[in-house]
Amino acid sequence: MNSKSIDLPQYSHLSFYLRFFRLPETTLLSNLMLIGQQFCEEGWSALKKKYSSLYEDDLVRYCFSSSYIVALLHDTLGISLDDQRLM
Repeated sequence: MNSKSIDLPQYSHLSFYLRFFRLPETTLLSNLMLIGQQFCEEGWSALKKKYSSLYEDDLVRYCFSSSYIVALLHDTLGISLDDQRLM
């Protein structure tokens, strides 16, 4: 693979999730998978306390989206978990 980034304008919301999880925009897809898994495995009461300014529905969306994005980009589009060219 070359070093040019993969143009994913239809997935521009990806940068929103990367910022929420405090990941750089050139992160590996596997990093999003790992941090999303850790987020989803944390107890809901702890998450609600940690992110008290967010609605519970938003926390559910962050959990779901972290898995969905990885599944879409890796499982559906075949982008490697170690590819840094996403942004």
